[in-house]
Amino acid sequence: MNNVTYQNDRILKAKVDWEAANRIGDKNEKEKAKAVAKDAREKGGMLSRETSIDRIKELNEKIQKEKEKYREAEKIKDKAKREKAQDEAHERANAYRTQGGTLK
Repeated sequence: MNNVTYQNDRILKAKVDWEAANRIGDKNEKEKAKAVAKDAREKGGMLSRETSIDRIKELNEKIQKEKEKYREAEKIKDKAKREKAQDEAHERANAYRTQGGTLK
């Protein structure tokens, strides 16, 4: 998962860079951003060209909420219940990562 997350981070940054370059009409920077995104996809990144920056932010917010649930579960005294709650939060966060979330 670490490589996918890293490559997805690269794609997200490339998307942001591409949009900034597009706004000012900088073709060279657009091509650089496009090349970075292509390389990241070839190395395991899963964000498609169609995945919007807003969608990535939405997924990252969901990952953050699952991380908070994981930490909250640490307060559960019953070990089995605590581990179950943490495992569920971890699984949901990983599912959001496979959909394009970039938070680790």
